[in-house]
This record gives sequence, C-alpha cells and structure tokens, in this order.
Amino acid sequence: MTYLSLVGDVCLDSSKSKLKLDPIFPSATNLVLGNLETPLPKDGTAKRTKAGPNIKGDINRLPVLQQHFPHWLFTVANNHAMDYGWEGLQHTQHQCDRVAFRCLGAGPNRDAAQAPILIEQDGLRLGLLARCETQFGVATPTSPGVAALDANIYKDIET
Repeated sequence: MTYLSLVGDVCLDSSKSKLKLDPIFPSATNLVLGNLETPLPKDGTAKRTKAGPNIKGDINRLPVLQQHFPHWLFTVANNHAMDYGWEGLQHTQHQCDRVAFRCLGAGPNRDAAQAPILIEQDGLRLGLLARCETQFGVATPTSPGVAALDANIYKDIET
C-alpha cells in the first residue's frame, strides 16, 4: 500500500548542528510532500531586496534527507523561493533533481510554474498542484517565479 504523507515547511538551514530526521512517516518507501522553505542557491548568489528576511538552506543536507526518505516531492511555491532570484531557484530545483526529489510550483514562466505533477503508483493516480499567495517572486506569462494562488487554479484542477 502506498501512502502520501503531507508535512509543512522543510528548512534545510545550517544553523542547527545536526539534521533531525525523526521516523515519523509510515515507511521510507512512501511519498512525502513538503514545502521546501529554504532555497539552495550557489555560494555567492546575490540576495534579492525584499521586505522580510532572505534565507537559504544547506545543500549538504539534501543527500542526508534523501538517504532516509527517498521519495520526496517538494513544493517551492513560497515566499522564500525567489530570495536569490531565478538563478537561486533554478539551482535549488537542479539540486533536488540531482538526488531524485521532484519539485513543483515554480518555473521559467507562469505556465511552467503552474504545471502539475502527475503520479501513478500501485494503481493510484494523483495530480498535485502547488500555489502560494500572490507576492514577491510570482511568475508572469514571460518571467520566472513561483505559482500564485489565483482563479487559474479552478481551470487547472479541471484538467
């Protein structure tokens, strides 16, 4: 049997000395959906000016997370995804792909950011969308960013 575990914010920040991985999920082989709250930009990537703090995570924590829970899906539609601009968000998505984590909720334009992830496993079909409130870093038809929660979600759910 396949389970989908939903968790809240996943913060891979380096201010903690040890990454805490409590075995809270039914099985490491099940799907886990969480919000990757900390972007993973390359060292030296410039912060974008915004209201509120710019945060970033520690890339070295991704493989540790993957070792314990290999089937993560991350939403990146959040208020920190664009803290280091499109370059930082692309690097975050690339690092997640590198350890076989899938991301949704951001892209090079609005259509890509709003694209669903479709999963078929053990006879179960599941479509997932990720959205956040309209804010700093929202994708437009021609610019990169995160997927905003707007009236388009109804159309996307129907498809």
